[in-house]
Amino acid sequence: MEKASHLLRNGLAESTRTAYTAAWANYERYTSKHGHQAIPVTFPVLANWIAEQVEFNKPETVKQYTAALRNVHIEKGISIDVFNDPRISRIFRGALRIHGSKPVRKRTEITKDILLATIATFDSTTFDDLNLHTAFCVAFAAFLRPSEFTWESWNPNTSPLTRVSQQSVEFTKDGVLLNLPKSKTDQYREGTTIPLSPASDSSCPVRALKTC
Repeated sequence: MEKASHLLRNGLAESTRTAYTAAWANYERYTSKHGHQAIPVTFPVLANWIAEQVEFNKPETVKQYTAALRNVHIEKGISIDVFNDPRISRIFRGALRIHGSKPVRKRTEITKDILLATIATFDSTTFDDLNLHTAFCVAFAAFLRPSEFTWESWNPNTSPLTRVSQQSVEFTKDGVLLNLPKSKTDQYREGTTIPLSPASDSSCPVRALKTC
């Protein structure tokens, strides 16, 4: 059963599990404050929790929070019927009518000029700034998502299987081959190799990798 539990846990991406954990903690605080039992999730408690949450968060966000609660039921082998109750869907429609759907904040692209202005602020004599300079240049050249080149903790045995590290870099006569072990679009670790070419300015990912 231990092996099955390990596979069950890894059925979710690490980033998704982190978000779900935060949402569940939010729900537990609510149930504790109002003297409710947290699990199993019941319709009255879930409905009132949603009604409170949509006063402070977008209905779309609260719907994602609800998915986190559903996940707890799945992992504990508890019925998920409460989450399929048609009244829950109607509550969310009511929230959209009353509170509206807030517009998505526009994010402009990071251009080469912005990158050059950013890395110009780094101190080339400090280890941390050298790492930041390299991370910015490589991420820009390889079109990486933040989760593909950053992490909060490192396990020398397992992290290289999913995270970019020194082992992921292969220097060639034409530049660098960056071996991406895993990405958001490659959940099953097939791996992706991204060629990086030299550049003539300070944003050169090849020179940054050699310096770092």
